[in-house]
Amino acid sequence: MIEELSFNSFRYLFCPAIIVLWIWGCTPFKEFPDQAGYAEGTVRLEVPYVPQVQDNDCGPAALASVLGFWGVDVSLEELTREVYIPALRRTLMPDMENYARMRGLAASSGRGDVFLLKQSIDSGAPIIALLETGSGPVRRPHYVVITGYTKTGFITHAGVMENAFILFDDFDRRWKEMNRLYLIITRNQTP
Repeated sequence: MIEELSFNSFRYLFCPAIIVLWIWGCTPFKEFPDQAGYAEGTVRLEVPYVPQVQDNDCGPAALASVLGFWGVDVSLEELTREVYIPALRRTLMPDMENYARMRGLAASSGRGDVFLLKQSIDSGAPIIALLETGSGPVRRPHYVVITGYTKTGFITHAGVMENAFILFDDFDRRWKEMNRLYLIITRNQTP
């Protein structure tokens, strides 16, 4: 009886920990080296990094980073209150888009491709994109801020990782699973 209890204790205590480590270990993001000289062809915007602090605030954190880039200082707590929907346990892109407009910025969202994202970076505007970052049967939609790109992939702020790097193919595959949704926020153009 003691051996059976020990095995059950092990199974209930350590199996969930192993699953969590496995999921985090399969992340598509790698750390991007933050150094003075970048490889030729690297384009990067200086977007402030706002880390998510809870499991459910990747959308508000991404929005806070982009708003900060445009000089709009809003706390993560305020953004979470404004755009996070507790009943759904997530943040919807139209709510982030409407919030940016309410703060006097231009915002557009839709479905795109990698070329559109590079064009946005080239024009000086970071992008919020929704990716599937889960593994296997575990689904995990996650907002990231695209802050730049190299010849092989995107530089992003990805929740708890600043300047995270993801290869174009891996990004596009994970983005495709979320219908290639994006949100671009810019300054309003005055006539």
